[in-house]
Amino acid sequence: MPYRKISFSPGEIYHLINHGVGNQIIFSGDIDYLTFIERVNFYRFWPKISFSDFTRRPPKEKNKFLSKRDGTNTPLVEILAFQLLPNHFHMIVKEVEKNGVQTFMGNLQNSYARYFNIKNKRRGPLFQSAFVATHINDDDQLIYTSGYVHSNVYAAFLVNDKGLWTYPWSSLPDYLGLEPKYNFLNKRIVLSLFDNSSSKYKNYISRQLGFYREKIIVKNS
Repeated sequence: MPYRKISFSPGEIYHLINHGVGNQIIFSGDIDYLTFIERVNFYRFWPKISFSDFTRRPPKEKNKFLSKRDGTNTPLVEILAFQLLPNHFHMIVKEVEKNGVQTFMGNLQNSYARYFNIKNKRRGPLFQSAFVATHINDDDQLIYTSGYVHSNVYAAFLVNDKGLWTYPWSSLPDYLGLEPKYNFLNKRIVLSLFDNSSSKYKNYISRQLGFYREKIIVKNS
């Protein structure tokens, strides 16, 4: 695993990215997206039970676990924002427990890679690396990064400006009070920077769409 130039600390916020190895597709349909998101929800806790055990439990027990009411699960990270694209993903997380980011990402990626390989009868690594992480140093960087994450699918020419706001494999619809609703999100930190106003947040992203798209074009040129 490559040496990391940043350190992780409880209370700090990070932008996490990973791509499929060779930029291959890692989400080929709705089931893949849903499977990954289900694992995000589960592995944000310290896993005192296996994921396979979790999937066999009745819905009430699952909800109890995921709402932190059963006393056996310790949060590793809080999920502030995410967006999944066919060949990569973005997440913004806040570390809660020491080594929480590394534990969360290791468990998440290993579990999803096993699922993907079994489903597609393939072997070998699925992701390019452990993951890429950037420390969010201040509110301005958090505002910019959250907008970048939430507009990535538009910047990559995968949806138009209307489709962006309802793109289902993203936390953006939740920020705007639309469907789908991912109840594991912590939206308070980002929205507090916009006077807790979804409309102000949407207006900010709308103004930045051209800039974010240009950045992707330059990056890939």
